[in-house]
Amino acid sequence: MLFRFKHHPWDFIVDELLGDMQRVPDGKIWYLRFEKRNENTMDVITSLCNNTGLNRRQIGIAGLKDKKAHTTQWISIAMDDVASVWKRWNSELSGQDLVRQSLSSDTVQIWEENYADRMLGIGRNMWNRFSIRLRKRKEITTEMKRWIDERVSHIQHHGFPNCFGQQRFGKNNFKKAMKFFEETAVTDEKYQLKFTLQAYPSMYFNTQALQRYENNDHLVDGDICMRRRDVRTRETGIYRHKDHCVELFDFAKIREHTMDEDICTPSYMTWETVPYTSSWSSTGLMIWAHMLTCPTETQAYQYDKELIETSRIQDHIQLARIYHLYGIRRENIVIPQDLKTSRESGDFLLSFSLPTGSYATVLLWRIFREIDADTCVKNRWLVRGFGL
Repeated sequence: MLFRFKHHPWDFIVDELLGDMQRVPDGKIWYLRFEKRNENTMDVITSLCNNTGLNRRQIGIAGLKDKKAHTTQWISIAMDDVASVWKRWNSELSGQDLVRQSLSSDTVQIWEENYADRMLGIGRNMWNRFSIRLRKRKEITTEMKRWIDERVSHIQHHGFPNCFGQQRFGKNNFKKAMKFFEETAVTDEKYQLKFTLQAYPSMYFNTQALQRYENNDHLVDGDICMRRRDVRTRETGIYRHKDHCVELFDFAKIREHTMDEDICTPSYMTWETVPYTSSWSSTGLMIWAHMLTCPTETQAYQYDKELIETSRIQDHIQLARIYHLYGIRRENIVIPQDLKTSRESGDFLLSFSLPTGSYATVLLWRIFREIDADTCVKNRWLVRGFGL
C-alpha cells in the first residue's frame, strides 16, 4: 500500500461550486453556504429539521458530501418556510436567525448567504473542487513515480470513465434493490428507498461505461451527446459519424410530450447541425422509467438495447413510476478541470474540479489500479460492476 487516504479530515477538501447561478437580491429563496468537518450531509440536514421544525422537502441541496472531510456546500430554503419557523417557535429571534443558530455548531460553520429565485436540487451545482493529500505509507520507486505521472497526464487529456464510486452502493444497496423488486412492496419511506434503489441503474451503467472505455468506443455513430452551457442549460444532439457532426434536438420538448412512454428516441429536431468538438460528451443510459435511447438504426442503440434487456428494467417500470424514478443520460467520460499534482515529504497532492455527480475516488482508482491495487482496495477506491 503506497498511500493512505483520508488519514485526517483535512486531507480531503471539497468545495461545491454553483457556477453562474443567478443571484437575486430580493429573491424568495434563501441560500446558505456552510462548511462541515467530520459530518455527514444528511446528519446536518436532519439536525436542522429537528431543531427548526422544517421538513426534509423544504430544504434544497445539490448533493451529498463526504463525512470524513472538510467540505463546503449550499442549502436553500424558501423565505415563506423560514417565516413559518418563527411562527412555530414564537421566538424573539427572526426565522433566519433561528435557522442560522440551528445550523451552526462546533463542526458546522456558515460562510456565506445569498438569495435566488429557484430552489437547489440534486445536480444543480456545476462543479465540485477537490484538494486531496495522499499520505505516504512507503517509499515509491522512480519508475512508479513515472507511471503515476503518465497516468495523470493521460487523464488530463483523455479523461476517465464516469463511473459511480463505492459510496453510491452503500452497504449492499444493489442486493437490497433487487430484493425490493422481488417483493414488489410499496413503502412510505421514499427518500431513503430512492437512494437505495439508485444502486440498481448505477451498477449497469458502470459495467457498460467501463466496457466502452476499455474497447475505446468513446464515441460511436448515433451517440446522444451533451454539452453544458451553464448550470441550467445543456444542449443535446445525435452524433453522426459520417460527417463528424452533432444534430441538435430539443430535449425539453421530448420530456414534455413523451412522459407517458417507457422508452422514446430523439425527436423534435431543431434542424441545426454543429461540428463535433471536445466540448461535447457522449452519454450512456441510466435505466428507469421514461428512457431516452439512441436512434434505433445506429451503432450506439445496441448499447442501450443490451442494457435494457440484461437489466430487465421493463419488469420494474411501474414501481419506478410510483417512486418518480426516471431514466437519464450520463456522460460516459469525464475530463477533470485544472488537474494539478505535486509531492511534499513523500505525500502525493492533487487538486482538480469535476462536474457534479462525478467521483474523485474513481479518478484515484483510475490512476492507481494498475500501479498498486492494494492502495485501491485498502482505501476503498473501488468501481463496482458486473464482472469487475
